[in-house]
Amino acid sequence: MFPGSTAVTCGAPEVYRAASALFGEAFAPAADAAATFYTVNTCSWPRTETARLFLPESTVALDHAVQVRDARTGAPLPFVEEAQSNERHRAAGRFLHVPVADVPACGAVRLDIVPVAERSAPGDGHSGLSGDPTVVENDHLRVTVDLREACISSIVDKATGREMVRQDAAVGFNGYVYDEYATAGAFNHQSSKTVADDSMHLLASRSTAPPAALVDRVTDATGQTLVYACSPAGTRGLRVRVHLPHHAARVDIENRIDKDATLTKESAFFAFPFALDNPVVHTEATGGVLGTDRETVPGSATHMRAVRRWISLSDGNSHAALATADAPLIQLGGIATPSVPYPQSLRQEEPATVFSWVHNNIWDTNFPAQQAFDHVFRYSVGFGTTAENPTVQADQLALRVAAVTSHPLVPVRAARRARPCLRPRRSS
Repeated sequence: MFPGSTAVTCGAPEVYRAASALFGEAFAPAADAAATFYTVNTCSWPRTETARLFLPESTVALDHAVQVRDARTGAPLPFVEEAQSNERHRAAGRFLHVPVADVPACGAVRLDIVPVAERSAPGDGHSGLSGDPTVVENDHLRVTVDLREACISSIVDKATGREMVRQDAAVGFNGYVYDEYATAGAFNHQSSKTVADDSMHLLASRSTAPPAALVDRVTDATGQTLVYACSPAGTRGLRVRVHLPHHAARVDIENRIDKDATLTKESAFFAFPFALDNPVVHTEATGGVLGTDRETVPGSATHMRAVRRWISLSDGNSHAALATADAPLIQLGGIATPSVPYPQSLRQEEPATVFSWVHNNIWDTNFPAQQAFDHVFRYSVGFGTTAENPTVQADQLALRVAAVTSHPLVPVRAARRARPCLRPRRSS
């Protein structure tokens, strides 16, 4: 159910690698650098983001320290090292996560990797953190996690003091919901014949996440991070990473679900209840934008939407944006029972709540009857107000928030070799 043709999707990695190689061959590395990378911004606006560079072990040994220098100023940049995963079967080396400021629109910034004698003294990982172990905070936002409910309980916009999370929501922000249905599994072509009603007799059970344990909480060059984990119904485990970048009004979330296969009819959701009053909601579709203020094709599904990358919400004063990189199906305002006529199953309507529908096995034709996976579902949430920047509307905010995962800074290694100087032979 992902947009785009199979041919284009399958060929994209090869095109990307070829384009990167051609670009890299146009530039030579700095003379004193072990490696030089150009971090390319493919978007039409300047950006301050974290670039992820791969430094091969053949270039710099893993036990040797390096420094990352901004070629614009020569100043060293802070970075975070990440070890290669599955090192037996992937290229030997390490990843460097480098925050790069003010990368020009459709432009690039050169970064030089220089060997040094000693690694920079690491911080204790807790400097700049609030005394509350469930809080991460920067210049723009204060984010609080409720471990009892395994969700984000509060996101405060520090510029206005406004709470951006609905406090009486049926499910907490980034809260997990797991539904089981009374219809029988492994019977083909029944999903379109089952009829639901307000009695909810087809909703066999509904569970939310149990209390979670705090796993980690650190601050580093890229921002502040809080990790918690629990074992909700329908999973072997759920691990949540909440990351607040430095100097950005944005929260990046990674929800890792590990689950077994089952023929029981099931669905799972993550909820995002925003504290906005009767907002206008727009969703990106392939080639256009749908919205609660726009006409739709008569007879089309009203209980769910397939989005390309982002959802924007605005009440005229405040904007919120949700970018989803891995789960294209959403429901707005509530959770529908997945049988005609799709009655709502929550006790209240929440116009500013987005439910991300991460998996289900309810459609009997052309979809797996049971699903098992260990997968990360990535989300980014951004906020803005008309007072802060009147020219940036909700859809523009959403586009920029979605670019974090859909159009990250592209690291291209400079690979042009110096041409040998050929001298003409002297005739004897």
